Amino acid sequence: MAVAMVDAAQSKFPNLKGCSFDKGFYSPENKKALKDNFTLLVLPKKGSETKLNLKKKQPRSSGDPRENTRQLSPPSTD
Repeated sequence: MAVAMVDAAQSKFPNLKGCSFDKGFYSPENKKALKDNFTLLVLPKKGSETKLNLKKKQPRSSGDPRENTRQLSPPSTD
């Protein structure tokens, strides 16, 4: 399916140099068929973590659980 889409796009845009797909389009056959057609080909595998997502999952604190708790002020006695 990805190869047919690329063929259609290249017929309309002959100077097409890069192509990006969602994770659902990855297959070894698609990668092999498309890798020689482009200078930039993005064809991620399903389930693989991106560097951005891995960076977001890293904790920002030093690891002390008390560091992330909110300090509440005592209730007023008025």
